[in-house]
Amino acid sequence: MIYIYGAGGHGKVVFHTFTSMGKTIAAFLDDKANRFLCGLPVIIPSEVQASPASHIHFAIGNNRIRHDLQTSWQQLGMIPASAIHPLSILYPSATIGHGCLLTAGSVIGPDAVIGSGCIINHNAVVEHDTHIGDFCHIAQSAIISGGVNLGTQCFVGAGSVILPYLTIGKHVTIAAGVTVPHNLPDYSTFPPRM
Repeated sequence: MIYIYGAGGHGKVVFHTFTSMGKTIAAFLDDKANRFLCGLPVIIPSEVQASPASHIHFAIGNNRIRHDLQTSWQQLGMIPASAIHPLSILYPSATIGHGCLLTAGSVIGPDAVIGSGCIINHNAVVEHDTHIGDFCHIAQSAIISGGVNLGTQCFVGAGSVILPYLTIGKHVTIAAGVTVPHNLPDYSTFPPRM
């Protein structure tokens, strides 16, 4: 049984990804409880925090919040579960960390490394020999070219492209629909805000 923490739109994507894998979801966890989502109850997180060795996925789009939740719940003995849609492509030599989401149409190329708690959204491509740091969110149809090194907790906007062999620092935000032609430092935004 798997719990999904987060009962919003992202939680629905995670639910359908897990069910497409043949997995059974126990319930959604959310502070806004006492309702149903996808036919399952939404309960408050404290109801399952003491359940040792339960599997959980954090369906939270915000990288920092997802990191904080997954880290604290792991310390309680909960096991982060990765959701990998059957219509995603994960090359045999690629590796992914705990608690990741690979949605339908996503592609993870040969020898790519995806850190823990990452979201690789619909039709996003992470090419060969790329390293994605922990708790990054690669939005819909974004392309991370070969050999890129992306730091922790980065957000790559929908339809954006990072050119090959670049180094992107940690906590970087990349806008939707842009092409990144050069390295970016930690905590930067591209394009820069005026």
